[in-house]
Parts: sequence; C-alpha cells; structure tokens
Amino acid sequence: MSDFVGGVASRRAAALRVMLVTYPLAAVLLGVLAATAGGPVRPGAMLWGSLYGISQAVGVYWFYAAVSAGPISVVSPLAAVLNAAVPVAVGVPVIAPVEVFSVRPVGSVPLVKDQI
Repeated sequence: MSDFVGGVASRRAAALRVMLVTYPLAAVLLGVLAATAGGPVRPGAMLWGSLYGISQAVGVYWFYAAVSAGPISVVSPLAAVLNAAVPVAVGVPVIAPVEVFSVRPVGSVPLVKDQI
C-alpha cells in the first residue's frame, strides 16, 4: 500500500519532498512503538538500526524516483524481487558455511519469492 501511495505522490511532487514528509512520520511512529514494546537497548542494536534506517531512506528515495520516472506496474515488482534476492544472495553464502541448515528453511525461499 505504501509503495503505491508513495509512488503516486512522487509523480505529483518531487521524490525528495515525499520522503521529507513520509519518512520522519514513519520514524516517529516506529519510535513510539519501539518505546512501548520494552526490552533492552544495546549499543550494537542502535548502530545496526541506525545503519538500516539510513540505507532504507536511500532505498525508498530511489524507489520513489524510479516510480515517478517509469510505470509503477514494472518498478514495484522489480523492486520487490530485488529486495528479496539481495539478502538471500548475500546471506546464504555467508551463513551457510557457518550454520547447518535443514531443508525446510532453504526450500522455502522459492515459496517466499512467489508471494512477493
């Protein structure tokens, strides 16, 4: 839903303007949710969370820019496949030598890909 609404908004206004409205709002809402959920806050988690937030902001900006330049029916599914493929392509070679996987998690990757 947010991909479609953000994409439509980025066709009417600049992608950076859409980001400057939507991203801080989402950060505040997620911050309130995280504060109410409780649990320990560790420095490592803060570092990884900050890096994720920055990379997510860049990725969403690029997505909105792509949607504003091309058809949403092509850009959105392509972005979804890449969002699923990159972690699998990086994670399996890095994690597979360290951990022993059962067939079930590795075999479910095609099922997850089909849902995207």
